[in-house]
Amino acid sequence: MPDSTHLMEVVAKILAISVLIDQEQREAEMIEFMNAVTHINHDIRPEVILSNKKIRQWFEDNKASISESLASDDSQKFKSDLLEQITDTKLRRTLLASIFSVSVCDYELHDEECEYLKLATHIWGTGPLNGADLDLIVS
Repeated sequence: MPDSTHLMEVVAKILAISVLIDQEQREAEMIEFMNAVTHINHDIRPEVILSNKKIRQWFEDNKASISESLASDDSQKFKSDLLEQITDTKLRRTLLASIFSVSVCDYELHDEECEYLKLATHIWGTGPLNGADLDLIVS
């Protein structure tokens, strides 16, 4: 099991991909991204408080490198390598629901977002989302 700081870095990158994958960054997606990072961070590292300002700054600091990796990720290795680092079943389900939440908060599910969800379910073997999964992101 990776240490909690490294794990949160991986989680944040996985969620940032959800914002950046369609090559447009919308404020609604940023709000969902920050909510998801806050929620998951609380589960993984309850002793560490992340403000929205700190989360947004992390996103801005990492946006260019993540976007560059996505642009050259024809084989999906960048995304796969990150997704494969998540081994906990509950965290996988929570992340899957969070990726979905970020992806649809603009009332559209773009092809790139759909493919990312399919990749995550394939790698994690989680199957499609269900109502219990959505409860993980709102509880």
